[in-house]
Amino acid sequence: MTGHHYDDAELLAFANQQAGLPEGLESHVRHCEQCMKRVRSLRTFTTILEDTDVHAFSRRFRNGRREIDELVSLAGGRVSTD
Repeated sequence: MTGHHYDDAELLAFANQQAGLPEGLESHVRHCEQCMKRVRSLRTFTTILEDTDVHAFSRRFRNGRREIDELVSLAGGRVSTD
């Protein structure tokens, strides 16, 4: 946990429903809008990584520019969307 929120590794474990989650994580995510938004973003990012047809995925989310911006943010700006 960093500050009052869980870090990306813990939130990703939660998003992937892994065993051995820190006590209180599930309750925190249910009540914390910021962490829940991060979990949703991590789930979307994981979906992209698992998609075997990236171009089809891109077409499905082309109108979701906000989601693409969030994913670029997750990648630390190392990805170009142009």
